[in-house]
Amino acid sequence: MLAEEGWPKGFINKVPLYLSVFSTGHNRLLRLPLVAAKKLSFAVVRRLGKGMPTVSGAEAWAFKNTMLAVQELLLAATSHGLATCPMEGFDMRRLRKALRIPLRYSVPIVVSIGYPSDDRREIKTLRL
Repeated sequence: MLAEEGWPKGFINKVPLYLSVFSTGHNRLLRLPLVAAKKLSFAVVRRLGKGMPTVSGAEAWAFKNTMLAVQELLLAATSHGLATCPMEGFDMRRLRKALRIPLRYSVPIVVSIGYPSDDRREIKTLRL
């Protein structure tokens, strides 16, 4: 795959080494220098014009994985006859205050769950 995209053979041979260096699981003492080396190497490669993914932080990774669990929650609730409404774009500061959430926690999504109303009257709304 890399050869088809025009990557040099020398680089392709070193990919296993690079993966072992840039993956997690290394000594805590090496963590900070390796993070700096990762960011520097990605910046250099990006400057050379090679397409590289941006390095996501732990919070971005946690948010993405939370969404997988939320998907299962939505499906399970719906299968039990409950209505759900996932929401993003809320005021985090007011949510933290209302629910007394410490600053060390982040809230990627809020889900309202309840039984749907039997009153199914049609409400006229502007359609875009």
